[in-house]
Amino acid sequence: HAQTTTLYTVADILFYWLDELKREYQYE
Repeated sequence: HAQTTTLYTVADILFYWLDELKREYQYE
């Protein structure tokens, strides 16, 4: 199940990154 855990980790990073981008756009 290591691959599944890796996929979930990547998804977490992507969603977190998207949230950061949204914050940056809001400030501008």
